[in-house]
Amino acid sequence: MLRAMAIKDLTQVSHHLFLCNGSSCSDRGAAATTVAIRDEIHLCGLHDGLHTTKTLCNGRCDDGPVVIVQPDGVWYRQVTPTIGRRIVREHLRDGVSVDSQVLYQWGDDHLDPAK
Repeated sequence: MLRAMAIKDLTQVSHHLFLCNGSSCSDRGAAATTVAIRDEIHLCGLHDGLHTTKTLCNGRCDDGPVVIVQPDGVWYRQVTPTIGRRIVREHLRDGVSVDSQVLYQWGDDHLDPAK
């Protein structure tokens, strides 16, 4: 039996999050981080304007779990469930990056070293 999937109105989406769930990130708790981010999106009432995609690799295994926020071009490193919830509240709801976890922002000419 085919199960109907929800159809998201993409005209309402302002941000797309790419949540790495590859092997290195999974070893560091990516599944729990993904659940926390998606839960916080719903708790904040932001589900219509945000879309999330689990990826298999965002290419920065040593920095994982990695979360990329588009179209802002912000790459977050070492995202725990707590930091994931902060990204939703502070970056996506309030418009302020969680600077302590930013690995890279589009347009920068360097990566911030891991803290």
